[in-house]
Amino acid sequence: MKRIKTAHSRLFAFTILGLFLSVAFNNCGQPGQLQLVAPSTLTNQTEASTAPASSGPVQNCTDVLNVTQENLKIIFMVDNSDSTNQTDSKKYYRDQILRNFVNQYRDKQNFKYSFAWFGAQAVVWDKVQKQFVSKTQNAFGDSADFEKALDSFDSLGTQYGTAYNAAFTSIKDIVNNSTTPGDGWKYVVVFMSDGMPTDLGKGTNITTQIKALATNLTTQAQSLSTQASVSSIYFGPSTSTPAITNLQILSQAGSGIFVDTNTVSNIMISDSISIPGQVCTAAN
Repeated sequence: MKRIKTAHSRLFAFTILGLFLSVAFNNCGQPGQLQLVAPSTLTNQTEASTAPASSGPVQNCTDVLNVTQENLKIIFMVDNSDSTNQTDSKKYYRDQILRNFVNQYRDKQNFKYSFAWFGAQAVVWDKVQKQFVSKTQNAFGDSADFEKALDSFDSLGTQYGTAYNAAFTSIKDIVNNSTTPGDGWKYVVVFMSDGMPTDLGKGTNITTQIKALATNLTTQAQSLSTQASVSSIYFGPSTSTPAITNLQILSQAGSGIFVDTNTVSNIMISDSISIPGQVCTAAN
């Protein structure tokens, strides 16, 4: 009797096991059925579904400039007010680093340069007349023309006043007199100063006026079927917060780059060149 019960027990156990394996085999991989997933696979699926899409890191401006094929007319408008006798007495920021920049990109045929300065008024280098003038149709030249402008600038004294408005009026004249609509050239402005403007209103209204300097220029460029950006470099005292803020506002309104020489150990002009329509960041 024990043997019969044991045989029946084994038969019952094998039958149950067979039914379980059959169900498991038939349901394997079928939609809507619970399946075991390897832990690593589950983790990867979760990361893929929750990770934000990335368009890649923003390049620094120097790297962008090194390879660009854009035709760029680069305008340097530098402060030559009396205070620069203290803030840049050797003209390191307004001369030497500009020479370094032009020398670095000397062979790029798609770059043209213009040099201008302002104090109580603004003047620009005329490459034909080989002197600074109030207005010209010969503002842009090659690296050799630019270096001649710097040579002349080195011999000049300073002026009383920091006329931002006069400087941007001059820049707009340069763009207007140098543009043939549809010629494919874009404009990059690098504006350098050590202090507060003396020809704009004071108080809260100055912010609006600073913004307008940049936006009026970029709007003018658009009306001439081209584009412009405005970057700014501050080389004054680190304690002059209002002056620093003004230049930050200026470059932001002009879709450019702001550089404070007090916080940058090795300044490169190429880090302040923002090509219109492109995004880059200063390396420092």
